[in-house]
This record gives sequence, C-alpha cells and structure tokens, in this order.
Amino acid sequence: MSRKVAKIQRYLQPNQGPKAVKLEDFAAFHNLPEDLKKKQIESFRFANSVFPFYIPAEHHEINLSELQNSKGEYWGNAAHFLLCNKAHGIPLWKTFEAQIQSSETTFTCRPHISTNMTNRILQHISINDDDDLNFLFRNWVLVQLPFQPILLFKWLTYALCCLSRIEANVGQLYYVPFPEKFKPELLCLHKMLKTAHRNIGYLFDYLQHQTRCEPDIFVGNLKVFEEILQKIFVFLRFCIVTDGKTFISNLLKVREESLKSNEKVFQLKRGRMALKKRNFLFNLDFWRGPGPHLKIFGDSNEEIVRKRAYTEVNLQDHNFKTNIILERYFEPDDIKKVKMKSMLRDDDFLTIQRKINRLSVISRSIRIEDTESGIISRVLEMNNVVEYGYAVSKFYAWMFKKYKVLPKIHPNSTENPPDSFAVKNIIPLFETINRGTVMSFQKALNCIKRENQSNQKCSSRFEVLCDIFHTNIC
Repeated sequence: MSRKVAKIQRYLQPNQGPKAVKLEDFAAFHNLPEDLKKKQIESFRFANSVFPFYIPAEHHEINLSELQNSKGEYWGNAAHFLLCNKAHGIPLWKTFEAQIQSSETTFTCRPHISTNMTNRILQHISINDDDDLNFLFRNWVLVQLPFQPILLFKWLTYALCCLSRIEANVGQLYYVPFPEKFKPELLCLHKMLKTAHRNIGYLFDYLQHQTRCEPDIFVGNLKVFEEILQKIFVFLRFCIVTDGKTFISNLLKVREESLKSNEKVFQLKRGRMALKKRNFLFNLDFWRGPGPHLKIFGDSNEEIVRKRAYTEVNLQDHNFKTNIILERYFEPDDIKKVKMKSMLRDDDFLTIQRKINRLSVISRSIRIEDTESGIISRVLEMNNVVEYGYAVSKFYAWMFKKYKVLPKIHPNSTENPPDSFAVKNIIPLFETINRGTVMSFQKALNCIKRENQSNQKCSSRFEVLCDIFHTNIC
C-alpha cells in the first residue's frame, strides 16, 4: 500500500520535463554504496511522509457550522495535522537530523502514524493537494505562525515554491544585455529576489533553533518576526496578487524591441543568493549522503559543502546539447554566424557548457514518480530548473558578447499585455506594495475579532492571544 504524501499545487510545479524515475534512481543517490543508498531512500521517504497536508480555512477560522455539516473532510485534515504536530514535529526533527548526520547505515526514524491509518484519515482528499495560495495571507494562519512550528514549516515551504517559480522567470533577466534605461526596473526586481531569499532563510533559522529547544516551543521576538514576514509579504504579493511574471515577460519583450539600436546596455549580475547553497533539506546536495554538518533547516551563516562526483561526458554529447539550445532559441541567420571550432577553444564558453550539461544530466533523474515524490522532490526539481535557466542566460550573454545576437522572443511574450503591466509601472507597483504591506499580529487579531464579534465564539482565545502578543511585542 502506498502512503499518501502531500503535494504542492500544479501551478507551482515545474512544467512537464523528462520521464519520472523511481526513488531508487533519484539524482542525489547516484554513486552511493548500496547500504548508504538504502538509508537515504528511507530518510527521504520519512521526510516526505511526515509533511502535513493543508488544513482547510474552516479549521483556522473555527467555522463550526461548516465542520459539523461536513462529511468528515475537515476533521480528517485536522486530525492528521494534529498528529503531525504532536508526533512528527519537534520531537522527531532533532532525531531525524541526528540520523542524517550519522554514517551508520541504519535508519530508525519511522512515522508514528501507520500507512493504513494515514490513508484512512485522508481518504477524502485529492492526492494533488490543490489548495488556495491565499492561505498564505489569512489572518488566522499568520497569528499562529510564531507558535505552530509545523504550520510555519508548511507556510515557508509554499513561500519557497513561489520563490522558485518566480525566479525561473526573473532568471531570464540576468546576464543578458538590456538597454541601460531599464536598469532601475532590473535592480528593483533583483532586490526583491535577494530580499525574499534572505528573509525566507531567516525563518528557516527560526525552525532550526526550534530543534534545539524541544520539547518547548521557541517563540522569540515577535517584533522581529513581524518585520521578516513583512518583507516576504512584499515578494508574495508581487508574485501572487499582481501576477509578477507578466511584468517580467513584458520586460523581455521590450528588451528585444529596444536593443535594435546601438544604445548603451546594462547587464544584471546575479551575485550570491542566500538559499542557493543553504545547508537544509531543500538542497539537492543535502541528500547526496550522510554528513556530520547537515542541518534539517540550516543556518543563514553557513553553506553546504559537498564534493560532487563528476561523470565525464564525451565531447559529442556536450556539443549536441549546445546545438539544441542554438536551434531552439536563436534565429537560423544568427546561428550561421557561430563558429563552433572557435567556441570549443573559448574557456568561458566551455565553463558554461559544462554547467548546462551537468544540470541536464541531473534533470533526467530528479523527477520522482508521483507516489513518492511528495513536496521535497518538486522543490528540488524546481531548483534545478532555476539553475538551468541561469546557465542558459549566461550562454545568451556569451553569444551577445561574441556575435551580437540575442535569443528569439518567447512565444508567450509576443502577446500584448494590458497597460497596467507596462515596464514603467514596476517601480511604482513596488512602492505601492511596500506602503500597503503592514504586517502586524495585533492588527491581524483585531481583524479576526471584528469578523467574529457577532457570535463571540472565540472571545476567550482572543484574550490569551492578545496577552501573548502584547507581552512579546511591547
């Protein structure tokens, strides 16, 4: 019997890629001794199986009429989430971390809820877990985040998925030349991305600290927590509420139109992104084998260090992938300008080519079959898509430097978006979002109180929560 595992929405998943592989053939497990490979497989299954499913809004809002009139679906989710909090949350995080650090080949962590019971509790839900992303902004969810580590883990993972999804689009803006007049908009988007990376990382620091505080819940400074959430909110609102990828598509379109003249250009550099080398379970290198320094949620001041086994690919295969990129993304007349022999003697090109080929090899075995992929696999797959996009952008930049040619406009970017998505609106939009985004736990509580004032069903809980927030914020 297969155990149900939580998934992310189709909207956040990578587009259909190479054929899915069995967990045993997962990219991170290549070249491992058989005994360690079995341990890593069990570790991966465990981490996916204890990831909580989404709880419907009616539970967060304590909507008793909906719960009482339901056929069990709301109670099933809540029962699973409660069991995860009490049995699979803080108590097992530290144990799991010790297991993945140990070079011993046995893995003793097991879900406290049997496969049969899990599937029975969750029999009413779809395997795809297609919930509404607006739960990221709901007041009842937000006020619980400092006190419910499992809910914070779920919330952060969805924020991380949004980050990967938008970064796959923003990545097209890096390295390739733009008319210098678009420099402010490019730097604005770059700052948004770096800020989101950094602050999502800070809340993963919060969870890592939680593993050292078990069995108590570490609350910390709620004012700092608010400030971090507010910065993540700006990013999330741009991605979800304002459809940020349409602004990016339009920026790519106007770049092509503007660069026909010989005006001065600007090339955006990526630099260091906080989550790229983070030592946590959403990094592919984390799963390449046990290590004494591995951390389940990581530390913003540390990076993961792994010695990767490199499989040499023959020159013909290297060039085959390069030819595919040329044919797919460049016009035939531009391809005729390329001198392949000269390319193969260029160190900069060869470095880019090796990166593209390495990521292509990983992509063939990073998509795991649905029954065992869970949330972790999809995040890792999306991360690889992002890195591949950056590598291809570097190739575009190299082509422009050598031959003064640019890639074809993406078919989707040739459509004319509404005027509201004009490039000139990017900076005013961020200014508006910044002014309008005020994350306040006290304000969230007051909003909930007003909404529930008529029946006063939550009055005692409000008094307790308001006291906690007042003590920690003031």
